[in-house]
Amino acid sequence: MSEDESSSPNFFREDEQGNAFMIINGVEFPLIKEDGKIVALTMLDPLRKEPIKIEQRKLPKTLNKWGFKITDKLSDVEKFKKVIEAVAIVSSEDDETGDRWGRKIERKGDHGYKKLNLLSWDQMRKYLAVAVKAKLISEDKVPKRLAPAPTDIGKIKDKPTRKMEKNIQAFINNPDVMKWQGYTIDEATGKKRSYEGKFKDKGVPPARTLWKAFTLLDMTPEQFLKASTDPAHTFDTYRPSEKIDILTKRLEEPTFQAGGEDAKVWTEPMSLYEWAMKRDVPIHDKKNVKFSRARRYNFQEGSTGVLKEMTKFMRHFLEVHGITGAYPKIWSQKTPKSKYGALDMSVKEIERFEECLLSQTPLKFSETEDRLEKVAQKEFVNGDGKIYKKGEWFNRITKWETSKEDWDVAFLYYKIAMDIGWRAEEAFTSVANKPKDQKTDSGVMEMGDAEEFGTETGQLIVQIMTRKSARAGRAVHMGSIVTEDTKALIRKKVDHVEKAMKLTFKQAEKMGVIKEYTDYSVEILAGGRIVKSKTYGQKITNHHHALIGRDGQYTKVGTMAYPSKAKLTPDERKKFNAEGWEQPQVAPVVDPRSMLRAIMRQCYEKAFGKKIYDNYFKTNSLHALRHLFAQYWLKATDKDFSLVQDVGHWGGIDVLKQFYGQSSKSENLRKLISAKKSLKDLEAMEEKLQSKKQQEADEKINKQMDLEDEEDAKEIEQTQKEKEKEELEAEEQGAKETGEVIVEEDEEET
Repeated sequence: MSEDESSSPNFFREDEQGNAFMIINGVEFPLIKEDGKIVALTMLDPLRKEPIKIEQRKLPKTLNKWGFKITDKLSDVEKFKKVIEAVAIVSSEDDETGDRWGRKIERKGDHGYKKLNLLSWDQMRKYLAVAVKAKLISEDKVPKRLAPAPTDIGKIKDKPTRKMEKNIQAFINNPDVMKWQGYTIDEATGKKRSYEGKFKDKGVPPARTLWKAFTLLDMTPEQFLKASTDPAHTFDTYRPSEKIDILTKRLEEPTFQAGGEDAKVWTEPMSLYEWAMKRDVPIHDKKNVKFSRARRYNFQEGSTGVLKEMTKFMRHFLEVHGITGAYPKIWSQKTPKSKYGALDMSVKEIERFEECLLSQTPLKFSETEDRLEKVAQKEFVNGDGKIYKKGEWFNRITKWETSKEDWDVAFLYYKIAMDIGWRAEEAFTSVANKPKDQKTDSGVMEMGDAEEFGTETGQLIVQIMTRKSARAGRAVHMGSIVTEDTKALIRKKVDHVEKAMKLTFKQAEKMGVIKEYTDYSVEILAGGRIVKSKTYGQKITNHHHALIGRDGQYTKVGTMAYPSKAKLTPDERKKFNAEGWEQPQVAPVVDPRSMLRAIMRQCYEKAFGKKIYDNYFKTNSLHALRHLFAQYWLKATDKDFSLVQDVGHWGGIDVLKQFYGQSSKSENLRKLISAKKSLKDLEAMEEKLQSKKQQEADEKINKQMDLEDEEDAKEIEQTQKEKEKEELEAEEQGAKETGEVIVEEDEEET
């Protein structure tokens, strides 16, 4: 603590436990210390959801020109306090002299913060949030809003979008739709009241999906329940089994006619089934109402994700209204026959892929998307620097600047994948230290000596959190590393982490290891009560150090042990968002993950050629490594499908029991060790394999992998969604300046 802080109890205090607090206008703000130095508030930035740092550089220079006295002689705490006070003044009061900041500063524009040499609106939001909490400025005097305003349909300039929002609101309030979602109208208050429905289909996204399906079928909810558009028919005209037959046929009938600009491209009507399976589809109906967003670039033509989501909600809607029976295959939620069963990579191709990763070239490259996109905002600057105006079409270009460290990470990711066949989220949340809790946590363990298994070094286990298998009661999977060079790479990373943990916080951080982080977790107690954790706002030890990359590089520190998606009710989610609390779910770091995928894509195309690259590897750049893993081990074990299935944690057999449940002398582990061969050895073996036997085994494993291909592809979608969410928020801020509202729609499934 500085001399200023110790002698200025009016703005700073410490309690007996050493916890520090900043005091602004009588309101206390808990502070975060690192190595004894105060670095941030525990309060989160309303946009970035991270602690607000107190160090000031640019703002004091401009504010001092306007007569404020924020000098370098002040402590960081007092300097931050004075910045907050000054920001509150210039944001809510006019300059009486007229020669400083003039009238009170606006959010954006010619008299906006950035124009007056302060910071951008997104950066200023955090200072205004502190000022509001300190009661230096009232909410109504904050320029515009601290967060995006609720959608005001009347202000939406785009007519098709305005129509869409009106239609969706009317759809959600339809009595039949309310019954499906578990809502009723309270007669006393006239307001909606929620109850426990038959299905968990509450919220706008399910309603939007069902509305989209009815739009494509050209039916209202009432007509859908009657299975007829004939006004003379009633709910009881057809029996439930007859209704299912009629609606089944309608799914494949050309009931949808595109409208607006889309009508020029899609002149013929199409069916719901056709629309759901294609990548390029119309998004305006015959009344020129925008009812969907365009498909994403990585949407797989012919994939069933969109169809499954629609048929799921349509079935639920029918069943809630008493229409049950046997549904034909088109309504099924089961995955169809393998689309990738013909994928067969030769050992030479796998060898070329590995050589490409080791070459670490090129460090700089660009990628151009095949699919055309339309500019939605005022203008868009593409990766090659070319500027496109609103309404223009373009092929997105992304420029990548990688480092040798990035390629080293990609190689380690690949090597471990080839031994245990992990999924992307399992890899990005894998841990380089021993598991904190061996029953539930990820980690690296030394188990068994070299002599026992006849190996060069002792057995190394990489235990990963299997969020997908957790649904079947398997929280973790113990993967045995049998490749000696992969063991060496993992042990090198483990030693690196252990060495860093013995150093100071700053020294460890330079090595990519975060020893401590500030806890912002909250707990949901029985009865739905939400409380902050006992250590909320305090520094706690980090027990999950990344095996892949640096701590925090691919997954936010403190979220690696969470589930992929927080299981929150809509009300709980609203509460979390309103309070700025961290949701208990994995927080991916988007750009580094995307870069790792781009590196893999560079080598896939070089190793496997354009045809197989375009058909699968381009859009499944990390999950594809499970295919390489399967191909390798099927060849190495002479088609021991059962063994490969177990090691790759695909289906019903518990791998933990298979490896270590009965004896330390695991039969499966011995098989792996004896089967382990170099790529050169396999290359010679491969020439002797019978093609028919190979195809049968490949088809088996690919069917198993296909059960997860579509679902795991959502992980790619999720990372893109996180990045687009940031872009959307910035877009919303700009749109509201002009009175335009950008409406975010629900995402299509990949």
